[in-house]
Amino acid sequence: MAKNIPSKYTAAALAILLGTIGLHQIYLRNNSTGAVWLIVAILLSWTVVVPVTLAMIGLLQGISYLFWNEAEWEKRFS
Repeated sequence: MAKNIPSKYTAAALAILLGTIGLHQIYLRNNSTGAVWLIVAILLSWTVVVPVTLAMIGLLQGISYLFWNEAEWEKRFS
């Protein structure tokens, strides 16, 4: 029986496009981290620094996901 492993390409797209709200973290089953990102993004959305910082972190994470080895990806997220 195959395990349901999240796609690294979907995770990368979510991180790059919606990294500010942490949706990629929830997709990768890091629910507590994703919830914290979402709450911080909502509560501090009136600032400029926090959303831009979260977006930049998401962008960097998304790009890094694309360079992960398939075997390591499956090992980490299975």
